[in-house]
Amino acid sequence: MANEVKTCKFKVTNGQLIAGTAVPTAVNKLGSEGIKKFAEIVVKEVTAATSVKFIPIVNQVAAAVALIGVINTAFGNSGFNVTVTLKYITKLNPSIGEYVSGYSIDSISVVPY
Repeated sequence: MANEVKTCKFKVTNGQLIAGTAVPTAVNKLGSEGIKKFAEIVVKEVTAATSVKFIPIVNQVAAAVALIGVINTAFGNSGFNVTVTLKYITKLNPSIGEYVSGYSIDSISVVPY
């Protein structure tokens, strides 16, 4: 399994973003590590496409994600295509002093559609 790579593709619609169901869906697909990267990339894509600037505020992820869905709709997009590349790695966990193995996010691509 060493260095094995997997790719996961899914869509997130603006309706999911606005209704608040996108964050749990993304957490299920990406894990807690991936949701932060997902949010950062979505904000970057929306900012690039719309020139709307977002200021990340802790504990306001749901409101920001809903706003992104509204803005993405206003610009004629239906949602986002998400592609996640996972890589199987072995890493030292310093808190337990042992090596642990598993899949880690290598890259995330978020493209409006």
